[in-house]
Amino acid sequence: MPDIEEDLPNEMYAAPSAAYVFDTAFYGSTGPIGGSRQRLEVLRAIGDRQFTQLYADARKYWLLGKSLTFATRFLFLGEFGESEENLRFRSIAGPTLLRGYDARDNEDPHPELIGSQLGLMNVEVRFPLIDRPNLGVGGLPPIRGAVWFDAGFARIPGEPFRFSTSEDAGPLGLRLVDGRASFGAGVRMNLFGFAVLRLDWAKQTDLAGLQDSKVLFTLAPEF
Repeated sequence: MPDIEEDLPNEMYAAPSAAYVFDTAFYGSTGPIGGSRQRLEVLRAIGDRQFTQLYADARKYWLLGKSLTFATRFLFLGEFGESEENLRFRSIAGPTLLRGYDARDNEDPHPELIGSQLGLMNVEVRFPLIDRPNLGVGGLPPIRGAVWFDAGFARIPGEPFRFSTSEDAGPLGLRLVDGRASFGAGVRMNLFGFAVLRLDWAKQTDLAGLQDSKVLFTLAPEF
């Protein structure tokens, strides 16, 4: 875990970037339901800080029938600097990324959820639950459901890292060491165009056993 410095000197640097973006996604009431989205970006910082950042984000949505969507997202964010002090640390955890984990979980015996190189995979099936709920006070927006599986990692260059091992493996033939995974289910509702309310139940797993469960309330659209 990197040390956190309270007092930092002033720094001056520029960070020009170039990106390729492709987007054919089309949306339902709570998020994309078809098409695809990709972004590939390269950033180079020069000045008092010198590092290169690579960002890749690929999302695909298969519309199966009229209302069922199979969605995937693969993401990588990495910073590569001339020295470790030039690197910035981010977290892959949170209710919109690797669900069921916190960025700074003091109870996690392997807190490799913060690093300068991050990878993430989300797989999700989205489906309708209630078309037009009526509670006697007028119609409400549709309620949709989802079941999902997440996996990811965050690493710091120069520190030991092992994503998985075959020792004490589970049914899939491996056990996560520094990698993280979770699965769960949830419901979503569009709050009259203002925001998307999501309620998720998440279960942590190392693919050999089950760990903690968490309930997540989020105001954010689906990825």
